[in-house]
Amino acid sequence: MDSSKNILIFRTGQLGDTLVSVPALHAVKGKYPAVQITLLHDVHPSQRYVLASKVLEHSGLIDRFLYYDPADKRLWNLLQTILKIRNAKFDLLIYLPQSSRTLKQVHRDQFFLDCVELASLSDLKTSEN
Repeated sequence: MDSSKNILIFRTGQLGDTLVSVPALHAVKGKYPAVQITLLHDVHPSQRYVLASKVLEHSGLIDRFLYYDPADKRLWNLLQTILKIRNAKFDLLIYLPQSSRTLKQVHRDQFFLDCVELASLSDLKTSEN
């Protein structure tokens, strides 16, 4: 039996990316029905994008939302985000990158995720794997 109690899902992208992630979010909720699931997503205050939190807030798939502004390059804000994630003491990270993510972006994400020092990383294997 899995002992995860607090899961962080890292998902970037906008409305379409959020919508295509819904089956994966259902799979996570199905595999871990009794855990708290937090979605870390990006926001773009200077744009009129639909936020992942607005799409998913009443879905029952996500319990809590954390966000960051990728355009904000201030070190203090990055450190605050890292500390929020560390202090939440997540047991498991699930990384759901959009398919158009460049290798440079994936490496940047990996560096960020290494900084938050989560207990384990999952690639969301299904029960058949």
